[in-house]
Amino acid sequence: HIELTNSGRQQIRNDCYTGGIDAHQARGWVVRDNRIEGFWCPQGLSEHAVHFWRGSRDTQVERNVLPNNARGVGLGLVTSGSGRTYSDNPCPAADGTYVDHYGGVVRNNFVFANDKGLFASEYGFDSGIALWQACGARVMHNTVASTQPPFSSIEWRFPLTDAEIINNLVTHQLLDRGGTARLSGNLQ
Repeated sequence: HIELTNSGRQQIRNDCYTGGIDAHQARGWVVRDNRIEGFWCPQGLSEHAVHFWRGSRDTQVERNVLPNNARGVGLGLVTSGSGRTYSDNPCPAADGTYVDHYGGVVRNNFVFANDKGLFASEYGFDSGIALWQACGARVMHNTVASTQPPFSSIEWRFPLTDAEIINNLVTHQLLDRGGTARLSGNLQ
C-alpha cells in the first residue's frame, strides 16, 4: 500500500512532481497486487500511480487497485531523450528513433476516481491508463471508472505507440492521440 495522504500532499514541491512507483530504464519489473492512492496536488500535475519510461521494457502491471490518482498507469511519456536501448531491436518500426517504453502488459487493474478534492484540483483526473511512445504494449481486462469525466480513460499517444487494447471496461472515452492501437472487446 502506497498512499499520498492529505498531510503529505502539503509537503510536495516542484509543481507536484511526485508519484507512486516511477522507474526509468527498468526491464522486466512486475508491479502486482498493490493499492496505490491519492497521488494528486491542488496545483500541478502529479506523476502516475505506476509509471515506467526512459526506455523501460517488458513491464507487467497487474491486479492493482489505483484509487484517486491524477494519473493511473503510464508506459512511456516523452518522444525524445536519453533512454535505455536494446541490441535485439525490440521495436523495428522505430528504425533508431527514440522509444520510451518497449512491450509491457497492463492487465486486470482497477483504476477509479471519486474524490471531490482530486476533481477540484488544477488538473483533476487526467488519465486512467496512458501509453506514450510505447511500442508493443498490451492493455487488457482493466476497469477505469470515474464519477466525473477524465481527460481520457485509456489513451495512446505519439507516432511510435503501437498497442493492443482489449476487453477493458471504462466509464469514459478511449482516446487516440496520434498512436496506433488495435481495439477489441472494450466496453465504454
